[in-house]
Amino acid sequence: MIQVGSGSIPVLTIPRLFTHQECDDLSNAMKKYASKEVAEVYTDQTYGINKTDEFRKGTVYARKVSNEKSEFITHMQTDRFNYALHKFQQDTGIKNTLSPGCYEFQLAVYDTPHDHFKLHRDANPDLGRWGDTTVRKISMSVPLSNTQEYEGCSLRFETKDKQTIRIQADKGDAVIFPSWLMHQVDPLTKGTRESLVVWAHGDFWI
Repeated sequence: MIQVGSGSIPVLTIPRLFTHQECDDLSNAMKKYASKEVAEVYTDQTYGINKTDEFRKGTVYARKVSNEKSEFITHMQTDRFNYALHKFQQDTGIKNTLSPGCYEFQLAVYDTPHDHFKLHRDANPDLGRWGDTTVRKISMSVPLSNTQEYEGCSLRFETKDKQTIRIQADKGDAVIFPSWLMHQVDPLTKGTRESLVVWAHGDFWI
């Protein structure tokens, strides 16, 4: 838990969850096995908001798995993610019901000035209207770039009273939080930043 004023937000940082070499391997695996898309136009239907400007700008590689046994999974260090998820639930007391083996992986590449991701949630309780059978419950962000390689692109969280907290995690650190927590990625000003985002899925909220 991170203290913000007199309160706190349920965010856990685990330093050096992955080595630098493992980060490079994760980046290469995502680029080899996941689907690539340019994240420039996100409409009202995507996030249920009314935005006329670019809500997100950058490149992403995405893949969702459910109890999958494949060459892709052998590269994704899921035992390390499982450890981090357990530690998050233990430290924060948030006991989400998760679906074993159901993950969503996304490699986000910010390499052009002003690439960003505006304030958003990773999931809402009613996302099932798009036909999903599970919902994102816990989010994990792992920078795959050294902080010396770029400027900007800080991860920011917003509290209920609109206070914000900035986290500049380094390569291999894990930042874990519930998927309903409001957050954003500040605009890139220089260099290239890669990060791996992992969502653990579970049953819908009742």
